[in-house]
Amino acid sequence: QQASLSLAVEHPLPFIPNAKIATTSLETDGMTTISTELNYGGETFAANSELSSNFDVSYTDYTLYYEIFDNGLLSFDIGLTGRDFDGDVTVTSRVNTAAEGATPVYNTTSGSIATDEMVPMLYAATSVGLPFTGFNVFAEGNFLAIDDHSLYDYQAGISYEVVDNIAVDFNLTLGYRSVKLSLEDIDNLYTDLEFKGVFAGAVVHF
Repeated sequence: QQASLSLAVEHPLPFIPNAKIATTSLETDGMTTISTELNYGGETFAANSELSSNFDVSYTDYTLYYEIFDNGLLSFDIGLTGRDFDGDVTVTSRVNTAAEGATPVYNTTSGSIATDEMVPMLYAATSVGLPFTGFNVFAEGNFLAIDDHSLYDYQAGISYEVVDNIAVDFNLTLGYRSVKLSLEDIDNLYTDLEFKGVFAGAVVHF
């Protein structure tokens, strides 16, 4: 279960880009037994150690984009995003150092790598209205494939207009989102992870 919030500001001036800021938190835990010695985050973990890991990396997207087309039923946006990563990945081992049969005495060792770096990504979004139904189909994504980094973050789904008047629009959304993080040496952080699943949300338009 992950959380994401966004705020976009649009205007009628044709040569000045619209702006959007979005934040996403990603966290997951894992456990494994290593077969060889591991050096991580300034600590050394012996072979055959049982390790637990915590991946807790959030990012904030700063996006400038243009509305290439928008006629009320069909819209298409394109722009650039600066994705600012912030978080850490921690590995922990707990080893019983007591003699066999004695009361357990655990020795805990932890190593952590933190990251705080921004990478550029291509941004694109589209929405298609279904006339006389109140439903819209939408898709949105950020993409990067440069050097040894491969990142994508896309979502697609359907929204329903609960309130639609001059003052405010209120939509409920349901869709699918996938976030792929294949990073090579961002502040010494290497990852090959994918978060994906169904999401539900709400959009308010003033």
